Amino acid sequence: MSVKGMADILPEESWKWEKIRSLFLENARRFGYKLIETPIVEHADLFIRGIGDGTDIVDKQMYLFNDKKGKHLALRPEGTASAVRSFVEHKYNSELLHKWCYFGPMYRYERPQKGRMRQFHQAGIEAFGVDDPALDAEQIILARELLVGSFGIESVKILLNSIGCPACRPGWQVALVDYFRRYDRELCDNCRRRLDINPLRILDCKVQRCSEIAKDAPAGRNYLCGSCSAHHNKLKQYLSDMNIVFEDDPMLVRGLDYYTKTVFEITTDKLGSQSALIAGGRYNDLVKSLGGKDSPATGWAMGIERIFLLSDIKHASEKTVYFIALDEPSKIVLFKLFASAAKRRNCRFDYKGGSLKSQLRRANGAGAQICAIMGENERISDTLLIKDMKNKTQKLIKIDEFGETL
Repeated sequence: MSVKGMADILPEESWKWEKIRSLFLENARRFGYKLIETPIVEHADLFIRGIGDGTDIVDKQMYLFNDKKGKHLALRPEGTASAVRSFVEHKYNSELLHKWCYFGPMYRYERPQKGRMRQFHQAGIEAFGVDDPALDAEQIILARELLVGSFGIESVKILLNSIGCPACRPGWQVALVDYFRRYDRELCDNCRRRLDINPLRILDCKVQRCSEIAKDAPAGRNYLCGSCSAHHNKLKQYLSDMNIVFEDDPMLVRGLDYYTKTVFEITTDKLGSQSALIAGGRYNDLVKSLGGKDSPATGWAMGIERIFLLSDIKHASEKTVYFIALDEPSKIVLFKLFASAAKRRNCRFDYKGGSLKSQLRRANGAGAQICAIMGENERISDTLLIKDMKNKTQKLIKIDEFGETL
């Protein structure tokens, strides 16, 4: 049995994973994002400092272990902190625009359910060096284009907010603490603890009573400084000019501490409580907090398991040629043809042998459209019997005509 929350990607479905990855990279590269691959294992402190001590991910969900030298390590629970660590470690120029993308497995110890596993996969983009609402708009446009244009997921909604910056957010936090203190006994245990660590996280609580209380909490937009307010308004203008429909949600926050200014989610009503397909925003202070030079940054991540469930990608399979030999001498001749043809197209060779009927049955099970059949008569006459499995027709051709026939 596999480990709970970890799933196999079986051969019957791996084509769809490959297609999703291909479409993601194709779209990301069109917008100028280059692929980065970071290690699955990182120092645990990277995520504690980056995501935030006291968050659910750090406190409850990370896979933590010590290596043989006692170093405290973690399986990465998300991609942004790793990308920032790489940006800092390799000393990229923070005054230039750098655009990266990634695709790979992440790990969180959560209750497995539809669209959310303990080993899950994310695709994401990160951009460093520019604090411009037009870049935020670009990333949201790319996200929507992927979901609707490439994956065929029509019923999506874009939620947008600004959670301010270190200059203006403290005023909102004070107002939130004052408000939630009145309901201290009604909040869940986690939210009572969040009240003293980061009250914004209460707005993201999924417990029903906490959600009901949070609906009337002070809105962050009333506390934005001039810079954050202007940034948010310009972002909305860019999206509106592109006819991108969005909902300005003053209660939207993210479950990670590193966000500043823009936060957004693209959601669906097709997956129950697991509604977010893509989520992200701006994290202007994370590079500096992880030891780099001050550099604005923004990005998002997409849950691939949820895309897999919803996308309407079709399997455009190439015609498969199935090679059937009816005796051992014919097998030797036919195998040479197979090995040559397999360099150019989709081919299968029947290694089990047996009667023509049994081999045709296996060809049909393999989804073959064409069978190339050789027995003693064909071998002696340098011919092949070509059988069209769909049309139920067949014809005899010369071996040297085989390539042209395909």
